[in-house]
Amino acid sequence: MTQKSPTPIDLEVGKRIRLRRILLGLTQQQLAAKIGVSFQQVQKYERGLNRVSASRMVPIAAALGVTPAWLMQSDTGAPAGIGPVADDPLMDTDNLLHLQSLLRLPPAQQASVRALVNTMAGG
Repeated sequence: MTQKSPTPIDLEVGKRIRLRRILLGLTQQQLAAKIGVSFQQVQKYERGLNRVSASRMVPIAAALGVTPAWLMQSDTGAPAGIGPVADDPLMDTDNLLHLQSLLRLPPAQQASVRALVNTMAGG
């Protein structure tokens, strides 16, 4: 018996599940409870280790407030696996957490932080 490797589509669907979950501030445990699986199963979906079946994708999409089609699209609108999103900085957990922190600041402080970062980046 051979172990199947995740396909680019499995990896991308998992990344989009993870992205949306983090943007909503949900833990893997909370998402798991919403869709009736273990948090380990959510981990496997997010890593692309387990494929998300159509019958499971519908409740996942509903729990995340997106359509199943959104979970299967690349950023270009092409079907998942066609356009890579791995290089997308918004797919990085640390970047998402920094963005969430920034958005919790009052607007004036957000502007100050953006100006500081732009200055430090030479922009």
